[in-house]
Amino acid sequence: MDVGLPTKRHCAVETLSGGMKRKLSVAMAFAAGSRTVILDEPTAGVDPYARRAIWDLLIKYKKGELTYTGITENIILSGNCTRVIQFSLG
Repeated sequence: MDVGLPTKRHCAVETLSGGMKRKLSVAMAFAAGSRTVILDEPTAGVDPYARRAIWDLLIKYKKGELTYTGITENIILSGNCTRVIQFSLG
């Protein structure tokens, strides 16, 4: 799983930054080999570099037989999805 954390492999999760924890949680969702993954705002609260790494990972796994359901506040990032549903007022 390439999320840019190879140097942190032996570190305790508590020592990771918020963005690193977010990348780790997304990687864990894919590591199990599930065919369906649901992520709630996977890029919320991360810096632009971490956001790009997370979306690159989503794009990489979207090419297979994976069904990814994501919730995002960023309509630009939703362009990476196969289908988009926009909720308004709740």
